[in-house]
Amino acid sequence: AALAILSKYYSFCLLAALFFISILCKERKQYYTSFSPYLSVLTLLLALVPHLVWLFRVDFLPVHFAASHIINDPFRIAIITAKFGVAQLLYLLPMAVAFVAIVGVHALRRPQRLNLNDSSRVTIFGLTFFPFVLTIGGALVLQVELSSVWGLPIWFFIGASLLIFLGRDLVGNQVRRGLAIVFTFQLLVLSASPLVALGVELLKKEVRISPRKELAAYVSNMWHQRFGKPLRIVAG
Repeated sequence: AALAILSKYYSFCLLAALFFISILCKERKQYYTSFSPYLSVLTLLLALVPHLVWLFRVDFLPVHFAASHIINDPFRIAIITAKFGVAQLLYLLPMAVAFVAIVGVHALRRPQRLNLNDSSRVTIFGLTFFPFVLTIGGALVLQVELSSVWGLPIWFFIGASLLIFLGRDLVGNQVRRGLAIVFTFQLLVLSASPLVALGVELLKKEVRISPRKELAAYVSNMWHQRFGKPLRIVAG
């Protein structure tokens, strides 16, 4: 958990999802009356101590950066968050089409109920949907503008959830058929991207392109001038 937080503060969303899952599981009383969760939290805090010290030294600079993305307009935040939610559904469309092609439409008519006594199923469903719900709720409460890239790690358990929801086991041919559909869709999107870029250019809409390569070269030169040695490891 500490490594996840140090790599991305957004990991708090995943940790919050795991917390809610632990509350829903039937073993919650046994778990929270043991030393395990409290030892885990203590270990997490100890692992984060160096980072917390650094935050105080730099006057919480990352927090100020995140605060710069706060929009004090509830209506605008609601619109942006709604667009983010719709975008996530569109991103899932190819996989949904592939899944229906694999299991058939008839399988969607016989879904299974979520049994809260089955901790493994509760965990998979929670990891599938809680991060998305928490991201939407956090954006509305904190009034933070969401970017589409925030949705990249959200749906990593969606395939397992759908299979459990429908009570299906897939065979080799079905898996290959689904992968072929997803690959074909991605190939079409990749092929269409130059046409989309051309259309944007012809319509003369405002386009912002980050000079990442130039910025990396500039930072490297500044480092060489100040310290006289190359950057051996770069992370971010």
